[in-house]
Amino acid sequence: MKSIAFKQFAALLFMLMATANALANDEDYAVFTSNDYTLTFYSDNLKSTRPGTAYDLTPSDWGWPQWHENHYYIKKVVFNPSFSRARPQSTKYWFYE
Repeated sequence: MKSIAFKQFAALLFMLMATANALANDEDYAVFTSNDYTLTFYSDNLKSTRPGTAYDLTPSDWGWPQWHENHYYIKKVVFNPSFSRARPQSTKYWFYE
Protein backbone atom coordinates (compact mmCIF):
# COMPACT_ATOMS: atom_id res chain seq x y z
CA MET A 1 0.00 0.00 0.00
CA LYS A 2 2.78 2.43 0.95
CA SER A 3 4.64 1.50 -2.22
CA ILE A 4 1.71 2.52 -4.43
CA ALA A 5 1.27 5.82 -2.60
CA PHE A 6 4.99 6.54 -2.89
CA LYS A 7 4.95 5.77 -6.63
CA GLN A 8 1.96 8.08 -7.14
CA PHE A 9 3.65 10.82 -5.12
CA ALA A 10 6.89 10.39 -7.10
CA ALA A 11 4.98 10.54 -10.40
CA LEU A 12 3.18 13.72 -9.29
CA LEU A 13 6.44 15.30 -8.16
CA PHE A 14 8.07 14.43 -11.50
CA MET A 15 5.16 16.01 -13.42
CA LEU A 16 5.37 19.18 -11.34
CA MET A 17 9.12 19.45 -11.87
CA ALA A 18 8.72 18.91 -15.63
CA THR A 19 6.05 21.62 -15.77
CA ALA A 20 8.19 24.04 -13.78
CA ASN A 21 11.15 23.35 -16.07
CA ALA A 22 9.01 23.96 -19.17
CA LEU A 23 7.75 27.26 -17.75
CA ALA A 24 11.30 28.31 -16.91
CA ASN A 25 12.19 27.95 -20.60
CA ASP A 26 9.33 30.16 -21.76
CA GLU A 27 10.13 33.08 -23.99
CA ASP A 28 8.10 36.29 -24.16
CA TYR A 29 7.47 37.48 -27.72
CA ALA A 30 4.91 38.89 -30.15
CA VAL A 31 3.89 37.59 -33.58
CA PHE A 32 2.42 39.70 -36.39
CA THR A 33 0.31 37.84 -38.92
CA SER A 34 -0.26 39.85 -42.07
CA ASN A 35 -3.17 37.75 -43.31
CA ASP A 36 -5.41 39.08 -40.51
CA TYR A 37 -3.29 42.06 -39.35
CA THR A 38 -3.09 40.71 -35.80
CA LEU A 39 -0.30 41.15 -33.27
CA THR A 40 -0.42 38.35 -30.70
CA PHE A 41 1.63 38.22 -27.50
CA TYR A 42 2.85 34.86 -26.17
CA SER A 43 4.99 33.49 -23.36
CA ASP A 44 5.95 29.94 -24.25
CA ASN A 45 8.60 27.95 -26.07
CA LEU A 46 6.75 27.71 -29.41
CA LYS A 47 8.09 30.86 -31.08
CA SER A 48 9.69 29.03 -34.01
CA THR A 49 6.42 27.21 -34.79
CA ARG A 50 4.20 30.28 -35.00
CA PRO A 51 3.15 31.51 -38.45
CA GLY A 52 3.94 35.16 -39.10
CA THR A 53 6.77 37.45 -38.10
CA ALA A 54 8.00 36.91 -34.53
CA TYR A 55 9.46 39.76 -32.50
CA ASP A 56 11.36 39.86 -29.22
CA LEU A 57 9.97 42.20 -26.60
CA THR A 58 13.33 43.93 -26.31
CA PRO A 59 13.03 47.46 -27.73
CA SER A 60 15.10 48.59 -30.69
CA ASP A 61 18.06 50.92 -30.22
CA TRP A 62 15.67 53.87 -30.56
CA GLY A 63 13.30 52.53 -27.89
CA TRP A 64 10.56 51.39 -30.26
CA PRO A 65 9.15 47.89 -30.03
CA GLN A 66 10.47 45.49 -32.64
CA TRP A 67 7.06 45.31 -34.37
CA HIS A 68 6.91 49.09 -34.89
CA GLU A 69 7.81 48.52 -38.55
CA ASN A 70 4.29 47.10 -38.98
CA HIS A 71 2.40 49.43 -36.65
CA TYR A 72 0.32 50.95 -39.47
CA TYR A 73 -0.92 47.50 -40.45
CA ILE A 74 -1.86 46.20 -37.00
CA LYS A 75 -5.65 46.14 -36.67
CA LYS A 76 -6.03 43.83 -33.69
CA VAL A 77 -3.96 42.92 -30.63
CA VAL A 78 -4.41 39.61 -28.82
CA PHE A 79 -2.89 38.49 -25.54
CA ASN A 80 -2.67 34.71 -25.59
CA PRO A 81 -3.47 33.22 -22.14
CA SER A 82 0.18 32.13 -21.88
CA PHE A 83 1.20 35.80 -21.78
CA SER A 84 -0.23 36.09 -18.25
CA ARG A 85 3.09 34.58 -17.10
CA ALA A 86 5.15 37.26 -18.89
CA ARG A 87 6.91 39.97 -16.96
CA PRO A 88 8.14 42.54 -19.52
CA GLN A 89 10.54 45.11 -18.15
CA SER A 90 8.79 47.90 -20.04
CA THR A 91 5.79 48.42 -22.32
CA LYS A 92 6.91 51.88 -23.41
CA TYR A 93 5.74 52.69 -26.96
CA TRP A 94 4.08 49.30 -27.41
CA PHE A 95 0.86 50.92 -28.65
CA TYR A 96 2.15 54.31 -29.69
CA GLU A 97 0.77 55.44 -33.09
